[in-house]
Amino acid sequence: MIYFILFSCAQQEEIVEAPPPPPKVEEKAPEPPKAEEPNMAPVFEKAEFFNKQPTAQTEIRVVVEANDPDVERVRLDYEWSVNGVSLPSEHRNVLSMGRVKKGDEVLVTILATDGKAESKKQLFLTIENASPFWLEDPRLSGDLNGFSVSASDPDGDPINYRVAGAPSGLSIHPTNGSIKYEGSNDEPGGEYNISVFAEDPDKLFVKWEFSIQVTPGSNAGKDK
Repeated sequence: MIYFILFSCAQQEEIVEAPPPPPKVEEKAPEPPKAEEPNMAPVFEKAEFFNKQPTAQTEIRVVVEANDPDVERVRLDYEWSVNGVSLPSEHRNVLSMGRVKKGDEVLVTILATDGKAESKKQLFLTIENASPFWLEDPRLSGDLNGFSVSASDPDGDPINYRVAGAPSGLSIHPTNGSIKYEGSNDEPGGEYNISVFAEDPDKLFVKWEFSIQVTPGSNAGKDK
């Protein structure tokens, strides 16, 4: 007889402990985005005409200084107008010569920009009367008798010629500037300091001064 011996094997389960839960992290609410600081427009430190009483003969220049509070680059632009008429070709701080005459009203608008914000400044002036000027230097003249002086007025005003301090018998034509010296039998003789004027209707003038020596009873004069 055969006996079977059965062995009972109990299988022992291995106990594995679960890892501890991770520490609880308190979640912070996201910070709102910082508001962007507003851009500041450039500020004019200085804006003025270099010559505050310009004429048609003088340069019209604007002197400008502008800074940006945000320390950004500032660009300057200029818009010119004369008697209300815009001059689109003029964008510099200097107005081109030949653009104005006496009595014209000039307006310049200065624009300062940093690319985001812009500041504006306007300057105004009236063009003053300009003095006549000699077309040729009278000192280069030779014989005084029959010599003609010639002047021009930048504003186109008529010119009147006159002489002061002249001996008897010396005269000048008021419109063409021709000098005539006939002399005089009553001439006492001596030295004369003569002034020749070319003046406009507003009494602005250009002057030529010279001296002549005249002999008594002379009928001719000559430069000293």
